[in-house]
Amino acid sequence: MSDIGNSENTQRPATAEQVSELFRYWGVSVATWATFRGFNVALTYSLLQGRSKGLWGQSWEIARALGLKSAPQGGPSLREDLELLSRERAQRANRR
Repeated sequence: MSDIGNSENTQRPATAEQVSELFRYWGVSVATWATFRGFNVALTYSLLQGRSKGLWGQSWEIARALGLKSAPQGGPSLREDLELLSRERAQRANRR
């Protein structure tokens, strides 16, 4: 998998397509991630579908968290979030 969403990745921002591929790879829904991070689910989908540009407010915060905008280092990366959510989903499935 590419380095998109990796906190050590200081290169150019990811594309929405690359971010969507990360969600598919880890088997985590966009809605689950957005809820986990306390973001508006509809706004998160709008960013990934290109309806919002993430220029200010929460849309800008979401774009930074997704790796669509350059952001200062610090805090969990998208990849770390998706790994955690994927592990939690697997643990719930094993309990059934």
